[in-house]
Amino acid sequence: MNKNKYIMGAAALTAGSLIAKAIGALYRIPLTNILGAEGLG
Repeated sequence: MNKNKYIMGAAALTAGSLIAKAIGALYRIPLTNILGAEGLG
């Protein structure tokens, strides 16, 4: 029972990390197009 709790916690952290990375990528792509190379350099 305790091992299952750790696995569920790890799965929740992994899912949250993947969602955060996806949101960051969706934010970064339009920002790169708006600012251009000079804005990010």
